[in-house]
Amino acid sequence: MIPIDSISRHARCLAALRRIAWDVELDLIRSRRPDRTRHFVPEALSRVAELGFLSPVQTRALSQLQACTYAQCAVLVERCVAAVTLRASDIHWLGEAMALQAHLRVADNALKHQVLFRRLAQMTAAGLPAGYRFTAGDDALARAALRGSRWAAQALTLALLLAAQAHYRHSLEVAETLCPLWRDVFLFHWKEASQHAVMIELAWRDEHRRTDATACEQGLAELIELLDELAAGVQRQAEADAQYFVCNLAPDLAAHEADALRRLMHQAYRRQFVGSGLQEPRFLNALQAMAPGARLQQISAQFASWTSET
Repeated sequence: MIPIDSISRHARCLAALRRIAWDVELDLIRSRRPDRTRHFVPEALSRVAELGFLSPVQTRALSQLQACTYAQCAVLVERCVAAVTLRASDIHWLGEAMALQAHLRVADNALKHQVLFRRLAQMTAAGLPAGYRFTAGDDALARAALRGSRWAAQALTLALLLAAQAHYRHSLEVAETLCPLWRDVFLFHWKEASQHAVMIELAWRDEHRRTDATACEQGLAELIELLDELAAGVQRQAEADAQYFVCNLAPDLAAHEADALRRLMHQAYRRQFVGSGLQEPRFLNALQAMAPGARLQQISAQFASWTSET
């Protein structure tokens, strides 16, 4: 039996998702193509402005390369959102219809977001020299999340969704200089991802109420493993993108410049895809409410490794 307040929040979330619904082609893309005279990813995420030895053309190209990877990673995240949400819905199959509708709506939106980001990845890659590769398969993140406990999978998914909200805020800081299509992508994605985060947090808190102390400890350990695995995959992609950029878009860089670029991309990707959500106060407050105090202090050190600048 889920609490009355939880049912009410499911209802509000479902109503909001119906009200803000949008179509990939009709409302967002609208026959547009990325404007290659502009950056695609906010500089707070790409951090290209920190590489003073790159020309304006090269910094723009690096932003567009990172956008291709951003879109590919977003597909992985949305597959994870759909899978984790559908698994969480099973407690409502013979229960509260409103909660079930809300879960199914989130999963359906996540499938739509996959279509969007696959289209963006294709359009963005079309403007890059041959040789770009994405190192992870579409199912990598979802499979990792589903092999463990619901507690850990829902915690991970909330962090990923909150990262999307942080990215939207960064896009507002440079709205006038960002590619119009990509600017709308951050906006439209945020509209629905913000409600998805509400749903996942409700599911996580409901799951926590059904979880004993031992299972909670195991969930925390699994969450750390998931984040470590995600961070490792992100670092592999950062390495691949750095090598691709140097070989295809900046072949004249000195060795120390190429090394600086590589280090920055590792830092930028780790913050974008792992650290952004973990640093959100909403995630930290939820985790603090559910994790034992001593254990929370212990994993704070782990979090620092995914959010640090080094």
